[in-house]
Amino acid sequence: MPVDFACDCGRMLRVGDDLAGKAVRCPICRKIVNAVAVPTEAEPPMASIAPEAPAAAESAPQPAPRPGPLSRHGGVRPPPPPPGRTSRMAIVGLVISAGSFLFGRWVDSLEIMFCGGILGIGISLFAWARIHASGGKLKGGAIASSAAIVGAFSAGAVVLFLVLGIVLLLVIIVLIAQFLSLFPSGTSSCH
Repeated sequence: MPVDFACDCGRMLRVGDDLAGKAVRCPICRKIVNAVAVPTEAEPPMASIAPEAPAAAESAPQPAPRPGPLSRHGGVRPPPPPPGRTSRMAIVGLVISAGSFLFGRWVDSLEIMFCGGILGIGISLFAWARIHASGGKLKGGAIASSAAIVGAFSAGAVVLFLVLGIVLLLVIIVLIAQFLSLFPSGTSSCH
């Protein structure tokens, strides 16, 4: 019958009868503990331990633990990585970029579209840099990239409207100048 006992790290462990009362190494924290049965009320997850000689274990340096395949009988599962939170700055950048485009179109204000687009691009690029520097603690790189694209579209639309307006104005001036050149200008008298 297996023996259940607690390690100093708080993990409940299980060993076979042949290791009961002997010193064994915890597969989680790598400390050597005595396998003495502890009465438990609930059945927490158990980690199985292979026999090990305590004298040899204390003298030789031990390699870092490697997670092995999961056992059906209480094998050790490495803890999952902590879930990262979504960057609020990336969300704010997307809201500003999209909001400036939609609100600017609604009230016919190119200034709102341009300034909001540039602001959204700046915030989203800063958020994108913080996300990649966080080492996986922050999520939302796609949101920050989307905010930069929407902001560029909003500001770019304004620049395109302005450039097209200037080009159209120049074409009109050239056409008027050519039209006026058809009529001779001079001070001839009509007698």
